[in-house]
Amino acid sequence: MPNIAGSGASKKGIMDNVGIWIFCIYVLSSYIANDVIVPSALNTLALYAFLAYSAVYTVTKWRVRISQTTVWFGVFLLVSLGTMLYSPEKQILGGSFYLLIVAFILVTCLSQYQINRRRIETILWTYAMASPVMLLILSATGNLIIKTGDAEEALRLGEELLGNANILALMIMLSVLYALWLLIYSKNGWIKKILLMASVAVNYYGMFLSGGRKYIIVPILFLYVLLLFKQDKKGRTHLLRSTAIVVIAAVGVYLLIMNVPTFYEMIGSRMESLFSFLEGDDKSALGSDKVRSEMIRIGLEKWKSSPLWGYGFDSFKYFNREATGHFYYSHNNFVEMLYNGGVIGFIAYYWIYAKGLISALRSRGKASQGARAFIIAMVLSMLFYEYGAINYTSTGTIIMFYIAEQMMQINAENAN
Repeated sequence: MPNIAGSGASKKGIMDNVGIWIFCIYVLSSYIANDVIVPSALNTLALYAFLAYSAVYTVTKWRVRISQTTVWFGVFLLVSLGTMLYSPEKQILGGSFYLLIVAFILVTCLSQYQINRRRIETILWTYAMASPVMLLILSATGNLIIKTGDAEEALRLGEELLGNANILALMIMLSVLYALWLLIYSKNGWIKKILLMASVAVNYYGMFLSGGRKYIIVPILFLYVLLLFKQDKKGRTHLLRSTAIVVIAAVGVYLLIMNVPTFYEMIGSRMESLFSFLEGDDKSALGSDKVRSEMIRIGLEKWKSSPLWGYGFDSFKYFNREATGHFYYSHNNFVEMLYNGGVIGFIAYYWIYAKGLISALRSRGKASQGARAFIIAMVLSMLFYEYGAINYTSTGTIIMFYIAEQMMQINAENAN
């Protein structure tokens, strides 16, 4: 990992470094403090330590920094709170809204520190290494073994650990995205490159076992965009080479999940079901794919009756219970935003996506190619991901937007 302290660091710089390191401890603990070896209480302790230190830091400096990400998510949080006036969901300190509060507080605290490239890379390295460490701990303790549930079906990795395989898959996926960016745009020696490639490999093993189909596709899309922006010393990009690398990676992943029995059982068969559903073969498709398609249809249809305001924060699950008998979200972030918050809520959330893309496209020569590649790859990947997932409550995603913002604010000379 890069050293962020520096021998001549000022007192202010040291305080910034300490804050970033405490945040990194919190990130690491969010992966490994799962009561397998490390008690989950450590993650809570790290969170409180970061919040307390950030409060002291802010008071000491007598200045509150407000980042663009803080403003965006604060506005979205207030809009969501307003829609709860007419939503059947009334939990503020519980449920999905509580996750919004946590994400807002975390990104607000993180915004107080002066961020430079070394500190950004320290955070990225923490994410990139935390997930493989978690998976190695699970493997060493026998918790990567596929277990069978009551219905004699293999349990996806994460169902026992976190109660939801998709939560774990998202955590692993974010680790892969950061590792890929560091591999391509960070100045690394061979040892660090090998570590990053090993991180990607171990993480993909974990994602295969989690059974999440979109989670293995998103990093490939992310990688492709990163490579398209990568320039050699003469300023040239290499479209054919980048395309070939991504095609080989995609084919390799496909062959693994379809030909390795363990991977096929967890994710290959689910991928076949998706292909069958897309081809219109309902008999070969999983029931969950049919339900998700139906939820998208009825969600959009019902939204048309209240297009501007929607039906209130986290309200789709109540409508879904009446319509399909399933009391959960729509598995589609676009539908969720439109149904719950209407056009107003949709714009409040997706404004930052549009702003990020526009800023990156207009900043050629002002921001580093790595920063521009990161935010464009992130936005496009998340838009793809959100067709099959709910993302607005993900603290990890909100932090990723903050990192992208900070990358863009470091000018090309300092960033490179």
